Amino acid sequence: MGVIALALGASARYFTAPTPAVAVVSPDRNTPTLTPTGNGHLRFEPIWQLSAPALVDLAIAPNGESVAWVDRHGSIRRIDTETRRTVWETPPYPRLDSLRLSTHGDVLAFSRLNPTQTSVRFLDAARGPLKTALIPVQGAVWSAAITPDGRQAVIGTGNSLLYFLPMRHNAIFAGTPITVPGIPESITATTLKVPQPAPKGGTAEETVALVGTWEDGSVCAWGSDRLPRWIHEERRPDASYQVTVSQDGSTAAAVAYFGPHRESARLHVWDMTTGKLRFIEDLKGFAPQVAVSANGQQIAVTYARAKAGTGERPPDADRDVERKITLFDRAGRRLFEEKGGIFFAPELIGISADGRRLTVRDPHGTIWTLDHRGRTIARLTSAGKSRQLLRALTTEDGRYLLLYHSDNTLSLYRAVAS
Repeated sequence: MGVIALALGASARYFTAPTPAVAVVSPDRNTPTLTPTGNGHLRFEPIWQLSAPALVDLAIAPNGESVAWVDRHGSIRRIDTETRRTVWETPPYPRLDSLRLSTHGDVLAFSRLNPTQTSVRFLDAARGPLKTALIPVQGAVWSAAITPDGRQAVIGTGNSLLYFLPMRHNAIFAGTPITVPGIPESITATTLKVPQPAPKGGTAEETVALVGTWEDGSVCAWGSDRLPRWIHEERRPDASYQVTVSQDGSTAAAVAYFGPHRESARLHVWDMTTGKLRFIEDLKGFAPQVAVSANGQQIAVTYARAKAGTGERPPDADRDVERKITLFDRAGRRLFEEKGGIFFAPELIGISADGRRLTVRDPHGTIWTLDHRGRTIARLTSAGKSRQLLRALTTEDGRYLLLYHSDNTLSLYRAVAS
């Protein structure tokens, strides 16, 4: 199991020099347009639009400098967002369908929930398939994240195991995993500044993974030294957590799903360093999503609610629900009351670094910008009757917006100052 497979047989045609640019889509009547509303100030400006056929997973680097995607054949392509050019493209890797992208442009790729493909692949930012490694782990890969410094990958498997792996093309062994309570369904990683005892004093940086589990529902923080920092246990077999951490490492948040059909949900917010619970909010709904501002001061959530007013999932969830959005500060105070309903059905995409701008989408593919008081300040009309919005991502600081549509177009936008 400790033997690594190096992809030395990749054909030179996949990387000899930077490859030609991806085909740029010519503007037409379907090109996304910015439409001012409210105070008339636009919040995103278009950078480029490219063709990305048969895309199955998509990632943008935390700093917005790289975009990568994998297609249905298992081929990965990395794009430099400044030049729009393909840095490299890999040959097909059968059944590979998921990826993560580091700040430096290194790629972590895997086959999610596949018990026959229990390995993760690292691809170098500059050389891709000519500088890659395949590392086996125990059990199907359920979740994965890359640390903020890009040096480690954190992998969670269906065997309730957690791995800290060095992001190196010459890595040869997965190491000894950590056994965690439940199956790691959601992972994020951060860097914490930890006070050092006397006489040395000062602070030291350490990498910590926040893990949300399923079955024996819990949220737990683990250091790369394989020791737990803190654990919140729900002790409910029907609980499942999706976790996130602010970019500065100060605030951790999770939305918990409950019930056999995940028909109810709660929001939990902690101090990331100490594990102290800041607040819990019953969302009285289902299908929640959460994002924390980079400064850790604001927490945005969207969720669905049955039109009848109960939190339970209705028989026809696509037709009989209203979607809501609200914003909390770190102390649990609502900055605005929940908004949304039949005509405005928000689904959270991201939040700006200072928490003063929220990005959401609606079922029609329109991207909306709200301020921290819940007021609509701009919208991005990106879809139409024959063009559906399939994916929407933002960077952690909310500076970049990446959209993928059913006509295989990939569009990148940059947030503009207020």
